[in-house]
Amino acid sequence: HSFPTRRSSDLPSPPIASVANSTDSGTLTAAEIVRKVFEQYDSLTNYSATGKSVSLIDMSGIDSSKIPVPSDEAATTSQDEIKKAMSKPQRIENDFTMKLGRPDLYRIEWEGQMGTIQSKGAAWSAGKGDFLLIDIGQVKYVKMDSREMALAAATGVSSGAANTVPQIFFKGRSSLLNSFREATRDADETVEGDDCYVLTGNALGMKVHLWVKKSDFLIKQKQ
Repeated sequence: HSFPTRRSSDLPSPPIASVANSTDSGTLTAAEIVRKVFEQYDSLTNYSATGKSVSLIDMSGIDSSKIPVPSDEAATTSQDEIKKAMSKPQRIENDFTMKLGRPDLYRIEWEGQMGTIQSKGAAWSAGKGDFLLIDIGQVKYVKMDSREMALAAATGVSSGAANTVPQIFFKGRSSLLNSFREATRDADETVEGDDCYVLTGNALGMKVHLWVKKSDFLIKQKQ
């Protein structure tokens, strides 16, 4: 599966000596770029972004009758819609917003559609616990035991929006930078007007591509 996401911070880039005093950007290695990404997110006190996440999911091997649906007159229709949606690979698009603040404040919201099924949700903490809300035709609201659990539970339904940047920002155990291995640098690209470094590596057995903005070493896109 691929999970491309586009993000842009509304915060000015903080001055980081290691970035400003670095050698020409063309000579940076993949490992040096990854280190600067880590340093940049670590330097931020807060972060906000909007973007789109996309997933391609094949659920044809799953028994749709075991998926909970509303227990009312809409149940039969919902079950038929789910079965139809699961009969072939589905493209899921989610528009998302996120606001992150140290030490433990965050709110990530997403809304999207898979076939005829609409979904939306949120994961958040305002300093008094971690919460998750998922609405896929049926609302589920849960108080989670920790931020890690809330973000992990939201990762799939948000097409990865609740995982990549939040885990890096909070230095979570599931941070992509903790598992990004064998990174190589590809040809630079421009994405939505931003000049980007392009990195390819492996994370937990999956090939991952990262587009990192040259201007501030924040992640622009992931696939």
